[in-house]
Amino acid sequence: MAAGGNGRSIRARRSRLRKTPLRREGKSMQAIRAKGQKLFLLSHNYGPEGSPGCFSYTDKAILECYYHKSIFGDFQFSGALRPDILRPFIPGEGFVSGAASADSPRGERCIQCCVDSSRLMEVFFVLVGLLPDAVSMVMEEIVSRGKPRAYQNDRMEKVIATSRLVDFEDFFIGDGFSGIGFFSDETDEEIFADEHKLIYIYTRSQEKYIDALRSFALAQAKRLSLISEYPHIHFRTSGLGARKADLKRAFCLESCAVSE
Repeated sequence: MAAGGNGRSIRARRSRLRKTPLRREGKSMQAIRAKGQKLFLLSHNYGPEGSPGCFSYTDKAILECYYHKSIFGDFQFSGALRPDILRPFIPGEGFVSGAASADSPRGERCIQCCVDSSRLMEVFFVLVGLLPDAVSMVMEEIVSRGKPRAYQNDRMEKVIATSRLVDFEDFFIGDGFSGIGFFSDETDEEIFADEHKLIYIYTRSQEKYIDALRSFALAQAKRLSLISEYPHIHFRTSGLGARKADLKRAFCLESCAVSE
């Protein structure tokens, strides 16, 4: 990703600190129609190369019905994604605090957090509120082939940016093709809600963020199973595709390079 003041790739930092699944990932993409608008789907299948993806087991009518099922166990998904139809994974809320990466010269640690969609944005805003007043904003978008796309604004007032993002709650929570985050070059910290609607916190000082998560009664775990590690389906409606363009204009986001 385009370098900020610290001259490093934000995505490259994430790729080092996130736990990367050991299984091969296959992707397939298609579109269906649901309630009068086009619904785009991107399946992520973890398994041996050449194994069938999520779409191999069902038809478009079943996928449309499945899209409207949002509650699995005690966990509520937004419209952004669903577990695989035949191999459903039911997540739970919580967070895990990771060790510093050997590849991270500044010693950032990563906190991974899974939150029910009903309070995802509230938790995100509380965490972003712990960053300094001046932040940079980044939006990343996954595509069916090739590198993700990235857009960035290098200098924003945190209060203005977060108050403006409230108007895009539908996109922030409901779009399964994009992730949004804020980072500070001053403290070298970042809060990022990715395309799986998982929150990643990158910081050298975890205590204040852990305290904030515990204030939401989120439990700290030694091991947290994430939907990104299991077969799943991403969703985007044609309406949210248009909202992406509105968000880019509202935040003056400019395209930047992605490093992986």
